[in-house]
Amino acid sequence: MSLVERLIAWGERTELPDALTRAAIAGLVWRTDRALRNVSPGADAAFAAGMDRFPVAIHVDAANAQHYELPPEFFGESLGPNRKYSSCYFDSPEASLAEAEDRALALTMEHADLRDGQRILEL
Repeated sequence: MSLVERLIAWGERTELPDALTRAAIAGLVWRTDRALRNVSPGADAAFAAGMDRFPVAIHVDAANAQHYELPPEFFGESLGPNRKYSSCYFDSPEASLAEAEDRALALTMEHADLRDGQRILEL
């Protein structure tokens, strides 16, 4: 495990001031951006070809067990009326959780160019 990986693991277990967390994230983004600028031509195609040899998801059973170990009441208390746990969009500080859920769903529909009468398969 590299020093950076150890620091990330430590930071995830520790309560840190937001300013420090944001500075660390900005540093990681800068470091990754710099590394990606030095990638040789064709490296992205080689990476994509290599990824074809891997399954879409690994450790699925462990992820599902962690996801479903919480009782339904938890989600009733912590999520909005749509039980949307993937994201919300708070477009103002005064927005309620229900409004943020509705706004996120509306943005998804807009970005996907969904219209009445379409048949949609949601996974």
